[in-house]
Amino acid sequence: MTPNDATTCNYSLWTEMRRSRPNPDTLTAWRSLLVVQRHLVEVLDAELRAESGVPLEHYDVLYQLSLAEGHRLRMSELAGRLLIARSTCTRLVDRLVQRQLVERRHDPADRRLVWVALTSQGYSVQRRAAQVHLDGIEAHFGTKLTPEELACLAQVLNELADDL
Repeated sequence: MTPNDATTCNYSLWTEMRRSRPNPDTLTAWRSLLVVQRHLVEVLDAELRAESGVPLEHYDVLYQLSLAEGHRLRMSELAGRLLIARSTCTRLVDRLVQRQLVERRHDPADRRLVWVALTSQGYSVQRRAAQVHLDGIEAHFGTKLTPEELACLAQVLNELADDL
């Protein structure tokens, strides 16, 4: 390969990369979405830890279980609701079992099935943490936009989620 060939090759690669890139508005919107999401998660996590002693990832588990019928879910269902891998969910549940906030229960009809269930202590912690979390969402997100902007944002994000 001659130097001229390398220049042509690099130019072709650069040209192709530029053609395949999203437009600048797409990239700006994507980056803004990531920055806002990361910032809000960090702030909400810090508030939950400080005011209720529960990190956001633990609260999410407790919240999903509080919504479920009988306050219990199979591990795979819980992982799906949390949008995490089953192995990650297992580690989270292990930590919550140690804190006595959830327990594992074998299904009497099929011992291979394991349910994750809220304990009474876990339910109490979730209820207390919920108010901290909801107040944080309102303070750091809800008050930053008008009702019209919130409705528009919800519509756009729901449309994107429906396409996934």
